[in-house]
Amino acid sequence: MSPLYTLALQSISSAPTGVNIIPYGDMEGEETYITNRWPSKCTTNIVNIHNTSDPSLVYSGEQSLYATGGRCFVMRQLGVCPAGRLAEAISAGDLLRIAFMVKLTEADQVFQVNTAHYHTGKERPWSFPDDHSNIVVRKHIPNANLWTKVVAYHRVGPDWTYGQPRALLPPETCSAYQLRFMVAGSSSDFILDDVRIEKVYSPIAEASAPREGFISNPKFEFNHAHYKFSRSAGHVRYDPDIGQNAMILSSGKSLRQNIIDTAVEDETYQFSFLMKLVNVDSVNLRIVTRMRFENNDVENGP
Repeated sequence: MSPLYTLALQSISSAPTGVNIIPYGDMEGEETYITNRWPSKCTTNIVNIHNTSDPSLVYSGEQSLYATGGRCFVMRQLGVCPAGRLAEAISAGDLLRIAFMVKLTEADQVFQVNTAHYHTGKERPWSFPDDHSNIVVRKHIPNANLWTKVVAYHRVGPDWTYGQPRALLPPETCSAYQLRFMVAGSSSDFILDDVRIEKVYSPIAEASAPREGFISNPKFEFNHAHYKFSRSAGHVRYDPDIGQNAMILSSGKSLRQNIIDTAVEDETYQFSFLMKLVNVDSVNLRIVTRMRFENNDVENGP
């Protein structure tokens, strides 16, 4: 087993069931069974500790899943699956604890996990929700060739909604709801092992991403959920000075959230937040609101 790098995360007060709802998350068993349950847009292969010159590519047991990079993803299908694909069905409102081991071949990368949802009731069936509730985790991994443990929480349901007012569109097939693993904006290879998805029993108040004013998930308890992801997005990391997660924004990075569902007309809001500067004495901080709208009235429109 190779050296282990652990990402410290703020955990949600919860009681995981202890039941891994996805078979073959440990990557053990017949190769065809594993690759069938872990389809990919990457080139993948099963690494067996007995058939490799580098046994550190396997974290535990005898096998791991190796994905050759190229801005692609490995997925796990979580929709309405045939018997044996999921130990327990997933429903809207479920709170999931997602944990896995990952190793990257390149340093200084952001590893991302997000859901993808297909439904013909959407204008574009694979379109992501505009509140970015499909982002599970974005974690900066500074070291190459070290196993990293990542743990995150995700609430199922908001990422199944679409339109204004929002309509809940449950997935109709196994492939219509996916959990996707990738190295964001990178060609780095990655290796997965010991993937666990457990349902969490938690008070209803904790099952939703908290909100303060019109900001959802203000303390990043649900990692990057509800914040826009792009090349300019930051990543979440536990900060021991404040004892909770924080968003890391290096030079040129920004933090954005769509507040169309949460901002109230004519309401007055007061902003407050904590900020820590690292390796600089000052920054030019800007907070702006932006609005996009469509008006097809060529006579009375702006």
